[in-house]
Amino acid sequence: MRKWARSFASSGGSSAGALVGIFATTLDLQIDPLATATGCWVWDQSLPAWFHGVPLVNFIAWLCALIPFAWVMFR
Repeated sequence: MRKWARSFASSGGSSAGALVGIFATTLDLQIDPLATATGCWVWDQSLPAWFHGVPLVNFIAWLCALIPFAWVMFR
């Protein structure tokens, strides 16, 4: 097993959870503005636009959903 994989596995899932959450949110930062611009996503008007028309709560929700999920999967 490679060194990074061993350290990843021995971390108890906390670093994996953070890495997966950050990686997925970074992908979402790229995908959602395009989807919003083309009309695939339509956000509720009560949510203030934060990043190219995408509300901040969307990105916070990705982090809040994926960090615990990845923590459970990789612990």
